[in-house]
Amino acid sequence: MGAAPPRTVRLTSDPAGALVSDGDDELGRTPLDVELTDEPRELRLTLRGHRPSTATLTPDGPEQVSVELRRRRTGMRGVRVPMLAPR
Repeated sequence: MGAAPPRTVRLTSDPAGALVSDGDDELGRTPLDVELTDEPRELRLTLRGHRPSTATLTPDGPEQVSVELRRRRTGMRGVRVPMLAPR
């Protein structure tokens, strides 16, 4: 029996525009059609101001995978702000 024919999975993110990488290879930005053979692929999604995330695409999985990217906290923890003298 031969290998299964390639299959395309649509990868989306919220927000859109995340960079999708497979190891050191940059595949493009979401929304992106990813070709799968008979092996799963673990992809990394990165977007400025958001925490990196991963998506595992499998040959027998859904035709579309959506990843919600969480914003990074941008608090001022540990930053000293000078106090202004009262007038």
